[in-house]
Amino acid sequence: MITAPGSPLAFEDAARLHMSTADNPMLITALLALDRSIGHEALEARLGARLARHPRFRQRVVEPRLRMPRWVEDPTFDVRHHVHRIDASLVPGSASLEDLTGDLASIPLAGHHPLWRAHLIDGPEPALVMIVHHALADGAALLALLAELVDEGAAERSRPGETTSATATLRSRAWQIAAGALAASRLALQRPDPEAPLRRRQLGDHKRLAFSDLLSLDELRTTAHALDTTLTGVLLTAVAGACRAELDESERAEDLVLHALVPVIVSQRGSSDVLGNHYGSVLVPLPVGAVDLASRIRGGRDAARTLRTHGAGVAAARLAAAAGAISPFIERIGVELFSRRASVTVSSVRGPAQSVHLCGAAVRDIMVWAPASGSIPLSVTLMSYDGRARIGVAADAHALGDARRIVRELERQLELVSSFASSTTA
Repeated sequence: MITAPGSPLAFEDAARLHMSTADNPMLITALLALDRSIGHEALEARLGARLARHPRFRQRVVEPRLRMPRWVEDPTFDVRHHVHRIDASLVPGSASLEDLTGDLASIPLAGHHPLWRAHLIDGPEPALVMIVHHALADGAALLALLAELVDEGAAERSRPGETTSATATLRSRAWQIAAGALAASRLALQRPDPEAPLRRRQLGDHKRLAFSDLLSLDELRTTAHALDTTLTGVLLTAVAGACRAELDESERAEDLVLHALVPVIVSQRGSSDVLGNHYGSVLVPLPVGAVDLASRIRGGRDAARTLRTHGAGVAAARLAAAAGAISPFIERIGVELFSRRASVTVSSVRGPAQSVHLCGAAVRDIMVWAPASGSIPLSVTLMSYDGRARIGVAADAHALGDARRIVRELERQLELVSSFASSTTA
C-alpha cells in the first residue's frame, strides 16, 4: 500500500526504520554499470518524471511521541538535492568501482529528507548508484523501481495514496503484537550463534562491498537441478563453505552450525504497492563445521526446503510486523537478540531477463547489496540480469575486513559444488 501524506508507516516498514543503527544503517545499494556516461540533467529529469508516481520519494519520516512514525510531505523536496555527480578521476588514489560504491553506501541518509539518493559516477567505469533506506523499499521493490527508471520502463500515471484510519491502525497494531509474540516465543527457544567465528571484533561504521566475476545463470540452474535443490540452495551451500574458510582451525568443530537469515516473500505486490516490505526473514542452519562437501550440500538442500514452507515465512513476517508495532526502544533490543541468532544474511534477487538502457546508455550490469541487520557482519546477495548472475558481498570492514576475499572464496565454493553436481550426473 502506498500511503498518503501524513499516514503511518506500515508495521513492516516501521520495523526496518527502527532496525537502523550507526553500524548497520539498513541501506540497500544498487549499482548500474553503464557502457557510457549519461548527462546529469537527463538523469534528474528521468528520476523526477518516473519517481513522481511514488509519493514516498517526496516524503520524509517523522516520529510523533507515543505514535507510529508517519510519512509526511517534504516541503523542501527537490530531486536535484538527491542526485549527485562524482567525477571518478578526481577521487584520490585508484579506487575501484567496488571501493567507491562501498564508500557511498557507508554514508548515512539525511533523516530530515526523503530516504534515498542517487550518485552518477563519471569516469572509466560510468555507473549509477542508488541508495534507499529499507523502510522505503526491500530489494525486490528497488528492482521494480529501477525497472521503471530504465528506457524500456513505461511511464505510468501517478498513483494516489491510500489512507488508513486511526481505529484500523490501532486494531491492526494489537493483532500484529499478539501474532508476533507467538512467533517471538518460538524464536526464543533457539540458541544464539557462537560469538567467535564471524564476530571476533565489534562492527564498525564502514562497509566493504565486492562482487564476483560473471556467473552463468543456466549453469547455476543446471547445478541446482542436478542436486535436487534451488538456486538459493546452491548459494547457501557455497556460503556455508565460505564461512568455514573464515574460521581458524581451532574453530572448525565438525558439529558447528551457524545460521543464515534469508528473506522470503510472503505477500504479492499489487499495482499500487510497488514499494515497501513484503517479506519475512527466516533463520536456516548452515553446517559450517562439516568437512565433506556432500554434507554441506545436504544442509543447503534442507535449508532451501525450509524456505519453501509457507509457515516459516509467515511467522517471520508476523515477527517483523510486531516489531514495527512496538516502541522503537524495545524493538532495538529485540533486533539485537534476533540478529545474535544469525551470522550472515543471504538474499537472491531477480533482475531484468533482457538487457536494458538508461538515458540512452546500455546497462552492462546490475548489482544489489542487501543490508545485514543488528550485529550481523556479513551479507551475501545473488543478483541475476540478462541471463547471467553475480554474487555481491557486503562485509563490515572492522569485523571481517576485505569483502573481495570472501567473494573469491564463494566463487571457489560454487566451482566445487558445480563439479560435484557434474560427477553425480556423469
